[in-house]
Amino acid sequence: MNRSIKQASLALGFVLLLMGRAADAEYLKTFEGWKVYNSSCILCHGPQGRGDGSLAKKLGIEAADFRERRQKLDGLSDQALLDTIKGGRGHLRDMPKWRDIYPDTQLAAAIAYIRYLSGSSHPLEANPVEGQQYYQLYCIACHGKTGKGDGFMTSLLEIKPADHTNTERMDRLTNQQMGAMIKSGKGMMPAWKGILDDQDIAELVTYIRLLSHPSGR
Repeated sequence: MNRSIKQASLALGFVLLLMGRAADAEYLKTFEGWKVYNSSCILCHGPQGRGDGSLAKKLGIEAADFRERRQKLDGLSDQALLDTIKGGRGHLRDMPKWRDIYPDTQLAAAIAYIRYLSGSSHPLEANPVEGQQYYQLYCIACHGKTGKGDGFMTSLLEIKPADHTNTERMDRLTNQQMGAMIKSGKGMMPAWKGILDDQDIAELVTYIRLLSHPSGR
């Protein structure tokens, strides 16, 4: 291979790597948003986004209830929400100007999680950070890093694992149904009972919930 072709191949490989990382970041956005939300927003908006955070109560602040405001949120683009949260147009007096604390990428992730809180009927019942660790240990071989059902085992065994990023399909399953499938197995998926206990499974279900809501508006 001559030098120019080799350089072009390396450049293409680097571009594809960056594109892959960007795609991964998009599918992990809601999970990353959970971290930002629980570091700051939860103090006023509460764990389920109902505006009942402990700090809001102490300060007498009427924090937004995201579920009550779902229709309004659905009518706003991610960029409009980002501008509001940063301290621009639509910014509320009692809310900090988060542009001074977080970069746009983290605020965009928080918006993805806020949209989950406003629209999902499935509560998050455990810690998704722990769930991610179990997912990486036991699930990515078949379901893939971002849950799209494209793990390396799919080509070796010619199987078609569930796509956890399929929002419509995943939303039809309750947390209990997902937990039962993980515990007892289904189809080609093995049973994880005896390897994961009930709390481990709850954490795994919580992480999968966030994978199933990867994009914004």
